[in-house]
Amino acid sequence: MTDYACVLIAMTDNLSEVSWTYTVETEAGTVERSARITQEECDAYVGSPVKAFAESPEKVQELLDILDI
Repeated sequence: MTDYACVLIAMTDNLSEVSWTYTVETEAGTVERSARITQEECDAYVGSPVKAFAESPEKVQELLDILDI
């Protein structure tokens, strides 16, 4: 989810954070999990300003390659 959230942040001008919630079935029953990531955290995660990857199709592909998507 983190990888896809970073792509969303990179490609959306007015988006600076993404949060998500999902449920998981465990031996103990259904568990709800949630997380969030900010633009600054994505910058650190990919090693450079994530918004810069929206500049061209080649840069988008570079981001996808970094994230192995």
